Amino acid sequence: MAIVVVMAIWPTLFTQVPPDNDCQLTNSNGGPAAGHPLGFTFQGCDTYARIVWGARTSLSVGLLATAIGTIIGLIMGALAGFYGGWLDAVLSRVGDIFFSIPYILAAVVVMSVFVDFRNVLTLAFAIGGFAWASTARVVRAEVLRVRQSDFVTASRALGQSRFRTLLSHVIPNAIAPLLVHDVVGQRHQPGAAVAARRADGADLAVDRSDGHRAGIHPPRRAHSRRHRPESEGTPMTGVTDAPVLSIRGLKVAFGSKGAAREVLHGVDLEVYPGETVAIVGESGSGKSTTASAVINLLPGTGHVTAGSIMLDGVELTDLTAREMERVRGRDIGYVPQDPMSNLNPVWSIGFQVKEAVRANGIAQGRREVEQRAIEVLKQAGLSDAERRLHQFPHQFSGGMRQRALIGIGLAADPKLLIADEPTSALDVTVQRVILDHMATLTRDKGTAVLLITHDLGLAAERASRIIVMNQGEIVEAGPSREILQNPLHPYTQRLVAAAPSIASQRIQARVEQRGVEGIDEVAAAPAVIQVRDLVKDYRIRLGGFRSEQFRAVDNVSFEIPRGKTLALVGESGSGKSTVAKMLLKLEEPTSGEIVVDGQQLSSLSAKEAFALRRRMQPVFQDPYGSLDPLRNIGNTIAEPLLIHKVGDEKSRRERVRELLDQVSLPQELASRYPNELSGGQRQRVAIARALALKPDIVVLDEAVSALDVLVQDQVLQLLAELQHELELTYLFITHDLAVVRVAADLVCVMERGRVVEQGTVDEIFASPTQEYTRRLLDAIPGASIPLGEAAGGAV
Repeated sequence: MAIVVVMAIWPTLFTQVPPDNDCQLTNSNGGPAAGHPLGFTFQGCDTYARIVWGARTSLSVGLLATAIGTIIGLIMGALAGFYGGWLDAVLSRVGDIFFSIPYILAAVVVMSVFVDFRNVLTLAFAIGGFAWASTARVVRAEVLRVRQSDFVTASRALGQSRFRTLLSHVIPNAIAPLLVHDVVGQRHQPGAAVAARRADGADLAVDRSDGHRAGIHPPRRAHSRRHRPESEGTPMTGVTDAPVLSIRGLKVAFGSKGAAREVLHGVDLEVYPGETVAIVGESGSGKSTTASAVINLLPGTGHVTAGSIMLDGVELTDLTAREMERVRGRDIGYVPQDPMSNLNPVWSIGFQVKEAVRANGIAQGRREVEQRAIEVLKQAGLSDAERRLHQFPHQFSGGMRQRALIGIGLAADPKLLIADEPTSALDVTVQRVILDHMATLTRDKGTAVLLITHDLGLAAERASRIIVMNQGEIVEAGPSREILQNPLHPYTQRLVAAAPSIASQRIQARVEQRGVEGIDEVAAAPAVIQVRDLVKDYRIRLGGFRSEQFRAVDNVSFEIPRGKTLALVGESGSGKSTVAKMLLKLEEPTSGEIVVDGQQLSSLSAKEAFALRRRMQPVFQDPYGSLDPLRNIGNTIAEPLLIHKVGDEKSRRERVRELLDQVSLPQELASRYPNELSGGQRQRVAIARALALKPDIVVLDEAVSALDVLVQDQVLQLLAELQHELELTYLFITHDLAVVRVAADLVCVMERGRVVEQGTVDEIFASPTQEYTRRLLDAIPGASIPLGEAAGGAV
């Protein structure tokens, strides 16, 4: 290829024969001669010279045709994917028509019709004008993905027009696959990303988002306790003297041998049959790295440098790759964190379960495999397994997808089940159901469970022993209740103190300090937001010309006093986020009204609505998806100022520095990009962006649910300080009532689009009137576990 490019640019380096040389019929079909190494054509032209000069023509046509096809495909695909609806339907059908026409054949026809315009440019337009459809498909697929990102929603909430959002955020982030498509020359739409999961463990799915981030620190002595609880904590069933899993002196490093960075510093732990052991710690502590080392699937350049991993008497570090494949899935089951990322979206659930059954040798033959797959799903709690077998992951709820993964992990009755944050993406009520079912299955089978989590409350409820990890080493280990009631290590004390799900004394102290005066103050404050009889209906297409109406929000009413926090709580699908979108004018209500400081949103003109957006800003759940990865932190924070034309470039830079100081981030971060920041730092940047226009109202949509407990506590403290300092009003959307108790003044509980209960935090927590609210409160992990003096004193 390089030779052809050089030949096209500098043809005179390869031949001295000019491109328009006269062809002599006397040389027709002549053989090679001096200066003519490839002879002559039947027209008497120099064959070699034609090849050399033809390279320039071919390259010119190819580049022009690719550019034309790319531009047309980019425009068509971006418009179809971003705007959707009828425009998507029309442009997609037009693309299908062009895709079905061979573009070379179409170019031949065009050149035959336009005889007087036969030149390189016409040929390029003829090819590119028919070859754009495949490019449009790639662009549309990427735009559909990117437009769901929180940073796109944030841009729209700032008042950015849809078209400018498409140009400034969506297309730049969707263009990378297009470049690959054009260079490689693919003529098909790439399929959806295939999740790396095979039940036999050949490439068992592992969430590697933080497994390599444990830092290097000098080893510290762990606060050790009894490794084998007798009566404390959750009772163990069928525990024997020989451990199923025994890890001794495990060390893991990343990088080449000459420049390896050690991330695990001598880990020791044991798990016995029928026992559940939890490893807790924040991101980067080494929890997932330990689990990955056990199944020999360390990400990247990770490798075990020392230590022993024994599974039922077998040394796993001595096994070959093929031998380890037989262990994974059969002897070690695995349940990953994110069910949507670990189930292949283009394969049915049944296909993936049957794949696990075949790979593990559980059943043979088509009928036997299918029957076993149905049994696996039924054991996982899906009673209508026969029907669910043919559905795809997107047709399952989050809880159902997690049940399917648990079923796959336990399909071969493994000796050990590793559950890596198995319910962190689920509501607390769904989480409880899933964990109850997993506990029943493992107890009945006598399976040992290694539970990876950052939630101490969850660990306390589900595990008999807790192992606390920090910076690649175990700092404390012992019975779960003893760890929580009397934490010895300062890091464990900080974890216990920061966790709202179990720090009941600390939370209660805050409530008591607010007392009756706080409740009266809430009641007396004037309402800055009034929501009255809000309704939102959607039309759902059922196929063909059929559709039905779905009511996402049903007659919702509430008020938020100025300077206070109202928590909108409920399970996924209860309508919380839809209410927030209507408040931010990202969705229009079907009926009802929203009044902000006396202004009814539905009656505002476009100019008035744009001005109102300066007063209301969102902070979203995912710290990794809420910032545009192609923009540095300074430009991200300055975007609201740019959209609303606030100040000049110098004053905007100064405002960015002020905002970084306000959220306790160093000013040097302004030149960095999101991938260089931790999750907590990214969420602080998102808060800084929301405060750029000095709003009165901030909508916090699950703003701390994706953060580790220590980072979560820091962000909640920051939000409280900013509210006090700037007199902000918060709408706090969450499914976690434990966080609500720390952060909110008022609570509004939603179920299936309706408000079922509302009141002050004290009222809701002390005497909930609705069964649904009581279920939410009961589902808080570790809520009933009392803390000892050490935990309370650490606060």
